Amino acid sequence: GLVGMGKTTLLAEFTAECHDREVPYAYMDLQTLFESEGIKNVTEIKTELAVLWGLAAGLKEKGVDLSLFDEACLDYVENASAGRYGKREEETHQQIFRTKVVDTFISCIKARSQKTSVVLLLDNVDAIPASLMDGIEREIIEPLMLQAGCRFVTTGLWENRWKEYAVRRHFAKNRLESFSPDLVNQQLRLQRIEEAYAGEVFGITGGYPVLTAALVGYMQEMIERGEELSVESFQAHQIEWMQRLVDEVVDGVVLEKASSRVIKALHVLANLPRFGPEIISQIIPVNVSEYSGPLSSIATREIRSQPVVHWSDSQLSYILEPALQRLLRAHLKITDPDRYREIHRQAACIYDKILEGWEADYRQEWDESGLLLEFKERLPHDLWEIGQDDIWEAVPLIIGQYQQLGYPVYALDYFQAAYHHRAATLRRVPAN
Repeated sequence: GLVGMGKTTLLAEFTAECHDREVPYAYMDLQTLFESEGIKNVTEIKTELAVLWGLAAGLKEKGVDLSLFDEACLDYVENASAGRYGKREEETHQQIFRTKVVDTFISCIKARSQKTSVVLLLDNVDAIPASLMDGIEREIIEPLMLQAGCRFVTTGLWENRWKEYAVRRHFAKNRLESFSPDLVNQQLRLQRIEEAYAGEVFGITGGYPVLTAALVGYMQEMIERGEELSVESFQAHQIEWMQRLVDEVVDGVVLEKASSRVIKALHVLANLPRFGPEIISQIIPVNVSEYSGPLSSIATREIRSQPVVHWSDSQLSYILEPALQRLLRAHLKITDPDRYREIHRQAACIYDKILEGWEADYRQEWDESGLLLEFKERLPHDLWEIGQDDIWEAVPLIIGQYQQLGYPVYALDYFQAAYHHRAATLRRVPAN
């Protein structure tokens, strides 16, 4: 799941459950480990030793006897530091490490796991450098899982692509998604805030957990200052809270590791329901000066590599994480309506040019089938029925309907062009 989606919170729930059931467990944040100065530029074996040592520290706190493992580690480090293994091949060193250290760890866990399973929780697995991932999977995860019977729970931005079949078949994957309106209701109840505000909160955050928690926190701050929480006071603070969410949470947390130019680009693309390389290459250099000139060629690559940018099979294009798109779009429409209209004007012009090419290539096919005239007659009605702000949720449904009617998938470009033309002429910017 994405940053702020609740992965670490979920692991905290696991640790609490293990504690209540008296199941020995160890938690390790691999991002903290691999961002530490002491772990940088070390050998693969030393990295694996650091991971095992960290897990051992957690298990010892839960009463697991790992004294033999401690002795094995000290013996291995002492001999390796003194050069007693000689100038052996790296593979031989790996075998010695496996025999003396890993196998001893497994033996200690086996002795304990006869009573109950041992649970190992690894947070931020994608923080492991690619060059070290295979070794950690092969030398730690696989033997501890298959030989010692350990249960692993791992988290990361991306789905873990384990290479070993024996490991992959034991993992089940689950993607964390934004809260539903009902879950937002529950969160408000936990914070003793009236459920009547759930719709307002969801309308701003889209249920994205870290955004929702932050907005609820802002509401609590207002109450603690002695202000009354009401529909009027919520609306009075709405623009301020949206600005804080964008600055403190979206840019400061969710996009913390993105460069400033990528963040600016995503703010622009939040106004487009979908976008491909052709759109990115034209609209981003105009709006983000850091991508002008020679750097325009790398914009698409940098943008599509972001975890918050997804490929949509149904739309045959990229989309921004819906909850972030909702907030960033609404924020710009309220705080800078002129720029909001200008971005939509630019997008409309780009789509008009794309559609000129489509018609040149497919006009005869469309004319013969009668679909072009039928589609263009239907388009204004569909756009009007859906309305200005609901297009985002309706786009996948529209595609399905158009495909059933026999319209080519690129018919959606006509729909999106019409949408951008309409948004570009928006005269009154609503407050909600």
